[in-house]
Amino acid sequence: MQLTYRLLLLFVLSLAAFGQQARVLGTVQSAVPTLQVKTDQGQVLEVALAEKATIRKVAPGAKDLSGAQTVSVDDLASGDRVLLRGALNGAAFSAESIILMSSREIAQKNQAETAEWTKRGISGLVDKVDAATNEITVIVRGPEGPKPAKVTVSEKTDIKRYAKDSVKYSSAQPSKLAEVKKGDQLRAMGVKSEDGATVAAERIIYGTFKSAAGVITAINAETKEVTVKDWQNEKPVFIQLSAETTVKKMPAMGGMGMGMGMGRPPGMGPGGPGGPGGPPPGAAGGAGSGRGGGPGGPGMGGMRPGGFDPTQMIERLPVASFADLAVGDTIMIASTPTDKPDRLVAITVVGGAERILTMLTMQAQAGAGATGGPPGGMRGGGMGGGMGGLDAIMGMPGIQ
Repeated sequence: MQLTYRLLLLFVLSLAAFGQQARVLGTVQSAVPTLQVKTDQGQVLEVALAEKATIRKVAPGAKDLSGAQTVSVDDLASGDRVLLRGALNGAAFSAESIILMSSREIAQKNQAETAEWTKRGISGLVDKVDAATNEITVIVRGPEGPKPAKVTVSEKTDIKRYAKDSVKYSSAQPSKLAEVKKGDQLRAMGVKSEDGATVAAERIIYGTFKSAAGVITAINAETKEVTVKDWQNEKPVFIQLSAETTVKKMPAMGGMGMGMGMGRPPGMGPGGPGGPGGPPPGAAGGAGSGRGGGPGGPGMGGMRPGGFDPTQMIERLPVASFADLAVGDTIMIASTPTDKPDRLVAITVVGGAERILTMLTMQAQAGAGATGGPPGGMRGGGMGGGMGGLDAIMGMPGIQ
């Protein structure tokens, strides 16, 4: 009996020496000279191919291996998604099989899906949900400002909600019309009318997000946390960036800022809201500069204040990095809400946002002048959240 126990113990120890059998999902960090994979939990593994190891490539979104192609290790590249199967021993992984999803093909698929959602869909804030008629009223931000659109839902409509811990479309959870509520950000894609006023939805993705804007006062590069002076109430807001955060930045325009009515938003001086400066030349309500004008003036390089779509502008901005953010920069943030109102987890950060905020303010002022009422989405003399504010512009993550 004692001999049998010792033999069993030696067998278990020998298995441990060769590593534990494991399945690991991660992203290729480097393919040459050695294969390194960063797991979704953050560990970096050195991967070696076991004898007779197989590498098979599947198309993005594939549910099984029926269409998999056998490839070689030379087909692996940085950024590829992989599922490893084999023996794990600390940070060393002996792979018996690798399932590959190419980052290039993932990017192509994402671009194609984004183009389809843009062409056949709308996005905005939910204003009303009518269960009786299976309709959702969404406030859409367009070149002429916010306007309502109707989204009709059928039993065939695929409805998903963003997961609390992820803004990836692939991680969204199945949902239903009864769970959609006023104030949610929503994208709908399907048969859209020519004027974009109605969409018979085939697919819907929605979630609850929060937006903010302000001037960066501090940056912690180690923790990737940015402190912002909120331009609504001048209080500090702490923004946490993560690996899933998308950073974009408006390109520099040299001396085209204040001289073209594109400097700080009215009421935002060098130190934030309420600082010196007042309305920039050419802004509605300000002194004419010969370039700007009032509500019908050219604005930015001939662009009327009511003639731009901020959502499309932000989506088309080039991707930047955390290192491109600097103290003193004005940013706009879309985030997931937390239990603490002064702490946000960023989905999207747009740097160099003064010009966008100025155009939004001019657009809102132009709308007020046309209707004689307060600009939609304006609070406290600035561009706030709500149905016509930042939430309608910054609230939704891109399709990824």
